[in-house]
Amino acid sequence: MKQIIGEYSDHMTTNTYVWYEKNRKNADEVHSHDYFQLNYVEEGYQYFYIEQKIYLVPQNQVIWIPANKLHRTTSEAKTVNPMLILFKEVFKEDFYNDIHVFVAPPILKEMMLYASKWNKFLVEEEEQKIFLNSMLYSLPHFCDENHNLELPVLVDRRLIPVSEYIHSHYTQILI
Repeated sequence: MKQIIGEYSDHMTTNTYVWYEKNRKNADEVHSHDYFQLNYVEEGYQYFYIEQKIYLVPQNQVIWIPANKLHRTTSEAKTVNPMLILFKEVFKEDFYNDIHVFVAPPILKEMMLYASKWNKFLVEEEEQKIFLNSMLYSLPHFCDENHNLELPVLVDRRLIPVSEYIHSHYTQILI
């Protein structure tokens, strides 16, 4: 079967979609989609802005984002290698309706890397469907909420430029 390479949208006919991009440049536009999203950060780190909260997802961690949640990402890391898997349908369990950030256990990292062989495929293979559904089924068992890195959002808007300056320049050595 010939595979079609493309970008994801809510008009896809597949139940799952894998997107892996090495050295991703920031795309910080706010968006949502009908797909549930699993993001794995292979290298670097990303900030996820969801529902007035900021989640830090460093290297080797994942974030689960339920469908139709407005979100955006940013990062100041020199290299960011994120991988995401979108799921149109999930199991009927409370886990899938909440945001989760957790350390990816070794088996989940290997599963995510193996899944990269379906990068941007718009035609779903039987192996892909079975493999990604087994990963989806196991997610609640992999999750450990103790590693959640949620950052407070500033209430006083006057502090936002100060916070952004500190965030952009914290690595510089002051003399």
